[in-house]
Amino acid sequence: MGFTTILLVWKWFFDQHFEFSLDLAIIIVGALLVVPISTLGRLTLNKYPSAGHTYWVNMIIHTSIMLCLGSSIIRAILTYKDWRGLIITLPTEISLFLVLLNGIFVFITILNLALRGLGAPFALIISSRYLVNDWFYTRTRNPMVLAIVLFLFSLGLFFQSSWFLIWVVILVLPVWIFFLKIYEEKELEIRFGETYLVYKSRTPMLVPFKFKL
Repeated sequence: MGFTTILLVWKWFFDQHFEFSLDLAIIIVGALLVVPISTLGRLTLNKYPSAGHTYWVNMIIHTSIMLCLGSSIIRAILTYKDWRGLIITLPTEISLFLVLLNGIFVFITILNLALRGLGAPFALIISSRYLVNDWFYTRTRNPMVLAIVLFLFSLGLFFQSSWFLIWVVILVLPVWIFFLKIYEEKELEIRFGETYLVYKSRTPMLVPFKFKL
């Protein structure tokens, strides 16, 4: 139900033609709403810290996050020409290669979660059944988020848009990190306990600076 709602809302945002000011509001405010939604989810988990409550909390929080952030991303991609800013001069072949490379990265991280954790993003399956700590997850606890952010950044290079790149770096990335730190880490700790805490202590949150040979 949550995934169907998300798809319908995303399609509606994809099909609309808004005034420039409204598009900017959706692009900025849609991303910023991640902060209060994550905070509300964390307060709920603090009040009801049991695995039994996490399913319903996850359904509400993940669906809300994907509705807001997803709609922001859709409108940003559709309207980037209206607020491109300074032109980024990078050969199209290079930027297109980065888009394709990071698109593959996104797909593989989704596959990683599906095969190893029996879970899926975007509220299709609200919670993975198992803690995923192998494949890409040995390098970073959030390879899917890293892949999506890199994909959006490479899109900004392909669009040759300085403002799109700035939007990714100073808005999308920080609010996503906020969600991971404030809400998701707590939710995983409740569901997986000591197993997750050990994994968290030895694996970087996002950027895999330390590689294991």
